[in-house]
Parts: sequence; structure tokens; C-alpha cells
Amino acid sequence: MAERLNRTLMERVRAMLFDNKLDDDLWAEAAKTASHIRNRSPANQSAQTPWELFYGSKPNVSGMRVFGAKAHAHVPKQLRHKLEAHTQKGIFIGYAEQSKAYRVLLDSGKVQETKDVIFVEDKQATGAKEAKAAAENSDKVLIWLRSCRRSCRGSCSRT
Repeated sequence: MAERLNRTLMERVRAMLFDNKLDDDLWAEAAKTASHIRNRSPANQSAQTPWELFYGSKPNVSGMRVFGAKAHAHVPKQLRHKLEAHTQKGIFIGYAEQSKAYRVLLDSGKVQETKDVIFVEDKQATGAKEAKAAAENSDKVLIWLRSCRRSCRGSCSRT
């Protein structure tokens, strides 16, 4: 039974990495994420999830995100200067083990665990032109969100 579980998880890992065009170096992160998702998904013979069978309550899946989605991790004021960017671009690679935070692989190559993340989960770009267009569009959305938050100071429902 354990061999079948390992095979199933590795099939999911392979699919997750291939679909997002990520390096094989991230197989461990993908495996943890695949296991996290499997434990919160219904099992074959039962309508209950492994989480429900173990803990006796339904799992909270409101924080689930698409593996490999573009992410913008917030940089706290203490770690940036006046004119530096407020976010760092990266890729969502999983969930933190000890908290309700996300793991983001930053463009600098570092992995950051943070709760303050904006995800861009639209359809994934397949070609170079589409990837560039998707990146420009996500930057426009972030700029619009910042300008909207400044102008209405949280008093409207657009943010």
C-alpha cells in the first residue's frame, strides 16, 4: 500500500513540475504540496478526506492555491528602503509546515515563507510572448490595486 501511495505522489509531482516548467530540484517541495493536497481531498472508497478521518473535522481549504502560480510576496518596511519595491516576484511552491503561510520561490532563488502574498492564478502562459503578456498584465493589476487603495482608503468594495 505504501508503494502505491509513493507512486501516486510521484506521478503528481512529475505532473506539477512538468506543467509549470520547473526544475527537478523542486521535487521535494512539490511532493510536500502534493501530500498536503491529497490529505485534504476525498479518498477513494470514502466520502471523507484523510484529514477528517484523523482529526474528526473538515479541513479548511480556503487557503489552497495553484502550484506554480505567479506570486508577489510583500517586503516589510523594515527590510526595504524608501524607493524599493513593496513586493518581490516569485512562484508559489507550497505551504509552510508550522503555520498558515505560503512558501514562495523568489526570483532571487531564495524560498520565503509568508502570509502576505498576492497570487496571479489566471491561465498559465505557454509561450514566451504569452509569458511576457501575463507578467505585464499582473504588474498592471498590482498597480491598479495600489492606486485604488490609496484613492479610496479602503472605503469602497473594489479592493
